[in-house]
Amino acid sequence: MSTKSAALECARAKDNIVASAVLAGRIEGDPDHWPDGRILSSAPIVSPEDVAAGALFLATDGAAYMTGVEFPVDGGFIAS
Repeated sequence: MSTKSAALECARAKDNIVASAVLAGRIEGDPDHWPDGRILSSAPIVSPEDVAAGALFLATDGAAYMTGVEFPVDGGFIAS
């Protein structure tokens, strides 16, 4: 909700600022669990380069009208 809230605030102020979030999945080299103890062994492993590519896309003109979005880079883990 923070992403959407920031996007709405910037849009209302006509600041010409977009606010989006990259939701990285289980990144290569990370432990197999979240800090709260949930096991992620079934989650696909994504490379840091994959996450960087998603962030880079959000910085391009192609994403100029994407604001308030949550952009998952997780190999489909959220969708499952």
